[in-house]
Formats: sequence, C-alpha cells, structure tokens
Amino acid sequence: MALSAIGIIEQQAIAFLDNFASSLDALQQLYEQTGDKQALECRNRMLARYQNKPFAGSPASANNGMSEGWAVMHGNPESKPRATGGGRPKKAGTPISRAFVYNAQDKSMRLSMFYNALKAFGWIDYDTDLQVFLDLFSGCDTSRRVIWKGSAKVLAGLFKQLVNERKLISLPKGYSLWVMVNGHFWNKERNKEFGTDSLRNTHTPENDEQAIAYVVSILDPGCTLEELREKLLSQR
Repeated sequence: MALSAIGIIEQQAIAFLDNFASSLDALQQLYEQTGDKQALECRNRMLARYQNKPFAGSPASANNGMSEGWAVMHGNPESKPRATGGGRPKKAGTPISRAFVYNAQDKSMRLSMFYNALKAFGWIDYDTDLQVFLDLFSGCDTSRRVIWKGSAKVLAGLFKQLVNERKLISLPKGYSLWVMVNGHFWNKERNKEFGTDSLRNTHTPENDEQAIAYVVSILDPGCTLEELREKLLSQR
C-alpha cells in the first residue's frame, strides 16, 4: 500500500531529525574527547540556525495542546558547560558542579523531546534555555540551575524513575540522588531549593503517574518513536 503524502513527509521529517541529532551528538563527543572548539562552534551554529523553529514530526503533535512537548527543537548557541570545579559537595545546599549522565546513542533528540515534554506539562518554564537543560545531563561540569514549576512530589517521582527504577540516567561518582536533584533545580519562586529531606520523603501523586511514565519513556532507548506517539495520544 502506497504511503500517503502526509506519511512520506512524516518519514522524511523523522529521518531528518535522526540525522540532525546524530550530527549534534558526534560533534559534542568530538569536543568532549579532543577539546576541539571548532567542533563545539559547529554544533552551536547548527542549533542556532534552527532556534525557535518548530518541527512537526507527527500528526499527533499538531493542534492538540502538546506540540511543544513533542517536536520543538531550539537552543542557545552562546551557552556551554561551565567548569566550576569538581568534588563531592560537603553538605546539602552546596552548589553542584557535576551533571547527571545520559548516554543514549540518540541522546540529543531524546533530551530535546524530554525538555519539550516537561514544558508542555508545565513542569519547567517555557523559556528554559535548551543548552542549559542539555548540560544538566551531559556528565560534564555545569553550574546553572533549572527552574522547576511543578511540585516536589512530581520532581522526586520523576528522578526516582529515571535513576533508581529505570536506570536511564546515572549519577557522578560520590553524589547521592537527592543532593544532585536539590543542587540542580530551584523551586518555582526561582531562588529556593526543595531540600533533600523534602525530596527523599515524598510520594508520587497518583494523578501524575501516567504523565511521569510518558516523560520517562522518552529517555528509554528501547522505546521507539511510534510507541512514544501512542503514549502521547493516551495523554489526551
């Protein structure tokens, strides 16, 4: 059966995004391995070219209130990981310089989708800088925090799934989960931490479990784009 025009366009768009994300990953890996600044500059130029331009990768993402959560890809070419010194923090509340580690082959695409899903659910600010967000999962040094607009319960439930249960994201050696989460996110007031005890002792709200499961599945390399599309439709 011949593909429809829409199906052909969709396949082309998905292939383009796959290639685009793979190119970003390759340039980032080259920079991390060799320190070649030209690789980083090239990666940032690619992001800048498509800054604030939407990519409609699925009919399910159009006009359903979730378009930002499915296919918007943009970034800030001026931002890069900021080295602020390593080492284990002495106590909760000490600024964290090390990032979470996410190493999927198509990590740029999945992290961009993850970022947009968090925006669509209203859990992070719509104007959160993409590069700052990507740095948070780079395994490199980063000192800028992300504003979390959702509740501490949702934040804790999300990272319990990502780190402890699904093991999709790992922690730098010597750091605990709640110290990392507390050190990388401000609450919605933009100047206060959630507190490690508050995060550790929470329970995931039942009415947010499905949304958290969907967002977590975005970072699962075993979850295909088609499966994600079906999960997205189930959120409606």
